[in-house]
Amino acid sequence: MKKLKKRYIYYYRCTKTCKHDWKSCRINYGNANKVEEFITEKLTKNSEYESTIEKLVKKINQDEEQKASSLRKKRIIYKQKYLNSIRKSKN
Repeated sequence: MKKLKKRYIYYYRCTKTCKHDWKSCRINYGNANKVEEFITEKLTKNSEYESTIEKLVKKINQDEEQKASSLRKKRIIYKQKYLNSIRKSKN
């Protein structure tokens, strides 16, 4: 009798099914190899077009700037709270 090696098949699971239940997503999960092949194919195809890359970089930069702007605002608020707490403690 020949021993068979264990073979694992990996899947990506929809985050909705993790947070809610299996009925919350019509897809539920996808074969990891097929998902990764699809993504690699799309990225390879899109990377051939310089305009696509430029648009993508611009979009990413805008998104990151929005995040940074939000963090700067929070930093100012927390700094003000910190300075106010120091002033109160001195009184």
